[in-house]
Amino acid sequence: MASQALFFLSSSISLLILSISFSQSYSSFSLSTVLAINYHDQNSLAFIQDTCRRTGYYDICVSSLESDPRSFNADSVGVARISIELAKANATGVLNYINNLISDTKNVSQSIKSCQELYQNAISELQTAIGFLDAANYLQTNVKISEAFGDTVNCNSEQIRRASSMRLEELPSALTQMNEMMIIHYKISLDILCSRFLKCPGSPYPPPSWS
Repeated sequence: MASQALFFLSSSISLLILSISFSQSYSSFSLSTVLAINYHDQNSLAFIQDTCRRTGYYDICVSSLESDPRSFNADSVGVARISIELAKANATGVLNYINNLISDTKNVSQSIKSCQELYQNAISELQTAIGFLDAANYLQTNVKISEAFGDTVNCNSEQIRRASSMRLEELPSALTQMNEMMIIHYKISLDILCSRFLKCPGSPYPPPSWS
């Protein structure tokens, strides 16, 4: 009887020691994992911030990139790709707005119709830009983003061209604001491209050798 009690006591102590040991190991593992994740996140955020400091729109750049979780694991190419994809997503939103405007309005101005075509072109050019980026053809990536940029600028100036011909056809203020935000997205993508991969005229940042 005494030996049985001793056996159970010994077993209980062993289980307790094992439980404490496991708990300590798990706590140590959890702490090291959290520290590693924290360190990784801090490094990723620092990289995003450094990238955005090389653009003319730091706050918008940071908030845009942070909105896409992939940015936290992206290298220079990945961040550039995400910025172009974000520009394309925004351009698609503008085109949807224009399409709805056309379908809901009886007498649609020619300016709006021109903007529809211009944004269709811009989306196609941005998709082509992504393909060139993936192929490491950074010059053509720059060209295609610039073409999309030009399309949006042309949409924003439609009212001016129409005014100089027959009559003033102002764009809706919402579309004008969307165009202005699109222009910022293009500039961010071009700034990232120029600071990481190309030596662009007027850019204060030569592309780093590690890009």
